[in-house]
Amino acid sequence: MFHARFRSWLMRVRLGVALVTCWAAGCDRGSAPEVGAAGANGSIRVVSLAPALTQMIVDLGKQDVLVGTAREDLAAPKGLPVVGDYLNIDTEALAVLQPTHVVMMVGKDGVPPHLVRLADLYGFALVAYPSPLSIEAVCGILSDKGAPGEGNGEGTPSLGRVLGVPGEARTLREGIERRLAALSEAVAGAPKRSVLMVIGTHPIVASGPGTVHDQLLNLMGGRNAASEAAVGAPSYDQERLIRLDPEVILLLSPGAPPLEAVGVDPRLSDLRGLPIRAVVQERIVLIDDPLVLLPSSSLVRVGVAMANAIHPELADRIDRAAALP
Repeated sequence: MFHARFRSWLMRVRLGVALVTCWAAGCDRGSAPEVGAAGANGSIRVVSLAPALTQMIVDLGKQDVLVGTAREDLAAPKGLPVVGDYLNIDTEALAVLQPTHVVMMVGKDGVPPHLVRLADLYGFALVAYPSPLSIEAVCGILSDKGAPGEGNGEGTPSLGRVLGVPGEARTLREGIERRLAALSEAVAGAPKRSVLMVIGTHPIVASGPGTVHDQLLNLMGGRNAASEAAVGAPSYDQERLIRLDPEVILLLSPGAPPLEAVGVDPRLSDLRGLPIRAVVQERIVLIDDPLVLLPSSSLVRVGVAMANAIHPELADRIDRAAALP
């Protein structure tokens, strides 16, 4: 069912490219100016507890509204105060920042009760998005594409509406969808190569099915070697790795130093000597983009890196697709 929804989403995006091109050329969208949740003056103060949301805020050109972030937020502008994370908030630091909004991504348990109490105590709005499991869900957090007020389908206003920039958010969303569709077209017809996306090395942990990165990999001409896993982040011993026999291994490691040879690099020690195609043919590629693991507006550049690693013979075509506005 997931892959059926994925194919349906891709078809809708491809069909919308012509309409988006018309808009980019200056066609009348017939939309009136809109006012965000904070009112016409836009005087909001945002604490972001999710790096993916921080990146969206930055890409929308609204980094000036950020007054605090979670720890280890590589998307945050330098120098912002840190308030912990959504499970362990520094209450005093949060109170000092006087946010009007606290934005976050949450799992199946929803918003932690202590944050609800803090919101009541300090009078800020909690904006919680379910952690996205698809590219369409990522785009829905960024911008509602349908009628005004439709939100992201989860009863929460899109981030563009929260920040008072719904038009800019729609433009960013449409650009992401257009470029991902173009990248998918660039690798269409090439062999679907078996790819293991490694997100942990001791033991080997992969990005499995039903994730944003699984869908992105499929768009970029890869087939997830971990597609049969029962969980989103399966681990593999050497025997199971041999059975998977991926053609390409992508090491998704934010800000990591360059890879050395398999026989030297300690991160690859669990792969040494294995009779699998990616090791024998030296098709192990590091993607060290600081935002590589984020389900955010950075997906296009991560997709470009994936596509080039899987299909280096199509580099010129991939780069042309990536250069689209």
